[in-house]
Amino acid sequence: MSELKVHSTRKTYIAFVGFGLGSWVVSDFVFAQFAALMQQTPEGYSIGAYVIVSLQSANIFPMLYMLLNSRQHYISIPTMIWGLLVLGMIACSLLAVFWNSTTTIGGHLHSTALFALIFCGGAVSATSTVVFYPFAAAYPVMFTSALATGESFGAVIAGVLAIIQDVGSSKMNFSVGVAFLCGAVLFLFSFLSFAYLRRQHKSIELVADQELLMEQAPTEHKDVLRVIWRPLLCQWLLAVFSFAVIPSILPILGGKYKNAPVVMKWTSILGMLCDPAARFLSGFYRTQRVELFTVAALFFALWLTVWASYKEPIWCKEKSGGVVVVVANCLYTSLSAFTQTSLYSVLKNIDANHKLAYQWSGFTTQMGALIGTAVIFCLVTLTNAFPSSY
Repeated sequence: MSELKVHSTRKTYIAFVGFGLGSWVVSDFVFAQFAALMQQTPEGYSIGAYVIVSLQSANIFPMLYMLLNSRQHYISIPTMIWGLLVLGMIACSLLAVFWNSTTTIGGHLHSTALFALIFCGGAVSATSTVVFYPFAAAYPVMFTSALATGESFGAVIAGVLAIIQDVGSSKMNFSVGVAFLCGAVLFLFSFLSFAYLRRQHKSIELVADQELLMEQAPTEHKDVLRVIWRPLLCQWLLAVFSFAVIPSILPILGGKYKNAPVVMKWTSILGMLCDPAARFLSGFYRTQRVELFTVAALFFALWLTVWASYKEPIWCKEKSGGVVVVVANCLYTSLSAFTQTSLYSVLKNIDANHKLAYQWSGFTTQMGALIGTAVIFCLVTLTNAFPSSY
């Protein structure tokens, strides 16, 4: 490989990492701010369930996309990506100003502006899974890994900023609004990275897209699903817990321990740091035994869920008892992130249309998150399955 080609490949890899930053910005920054939000919003320790509903209800957008536009008959993938990144910048900018605005509904205060804007950010996160990865499918698999790395690196940035901010403390170094403004900057960087990819490789992508569209037969979606249903089942199960159950019950579980804001701070931050570390590790060790790793991840997910259902979970009255929550969440996050990234490698090795396989993988993720959210929200808000204090 010539030095010029190596240099071009390196720049493209970096651009994909930058592009990936725009996938989960709103989600990452909201989760990083949980320790502050549960103190400064009317919803208190139940904020997690409301945030997850706001994020996951936006799954209506990838559903409509798959139903009406999965073959790009009306809106092309690049056009969708441009629109999503602009929407993300606008949502984060408005969150920086209106995140603490409240409205009285039924005699109770609610963070309506926060949830409405999180819904807009959720539209970006949800739809990105069905357009970002199919866009990367036209490139070698190393750039799919770069995209996944960029997605998780956004959580690292949000986590590091939360540490600098000292989120949840009585005297934070900067406000929640400033944190969301930083999120808008990440969207801008993602926008510029995508612009570079389109400018440098537009002709290559168009040829690849045309070839993939020409290969698609009317029954190809069914044929692809028949081949990839097992990896998709693993993806669905992990999505149920990663994007719905665990984020909803962690504030409730953490709130039962002494020094609850500190517990939530380190649970969120270290969990975010474990995610990219696990994805980076998958670049050196790519397992095909995704079913086994899925079972291992679900073991810790169920462990956390059961703890949250107890009025007095293990060591809740001990001064450092919250460490067990932090460790368990880190173990689950690491296993889940490693498995989800490995699943893309499995899909790439399957003899099927990779663009459609990636698209269905993203759609399955969002549907798992949506179903999980509906179930856990009802359990948290309408039942006593997860009491909020001991």
